[in-house]
Amino acid sequence: MKIIASFVGLLTVLWVVANLSAVLGAVAVVGGIVGLLFLLVRGGELAVERRRQAVQARRDEQLGLIYRATRQHELFLSGDPRGVFGDYPPAV
Repeated sequence: MKIIASFVGLLTVLWVVANLSAVLGAVAVVGGIVGLLFLLVRGGELAVERRRQAVQARRDEQLGLIYRATRQHELFLSGDPRGVFGDYPPAV
């Protein structure tokens, strides 16, 4: 009787281990997929942020150029020599 009980116990333990490894394998696969999706989304967010910063830097550069050109034009119209030579007058 002890041999049969031991055999049934052994089969039960083997069944639990076999099913547990399948469940743990599925959990590992799902976890890997979720991790990859997270990395893809985060990478996309970082790329969008870098692009936004590049566009903003270009816009700031263009606005600075427009400001200086407008300022020099107004100085030129008022007869100021800085309107002709800008911020860098010729050396005399």
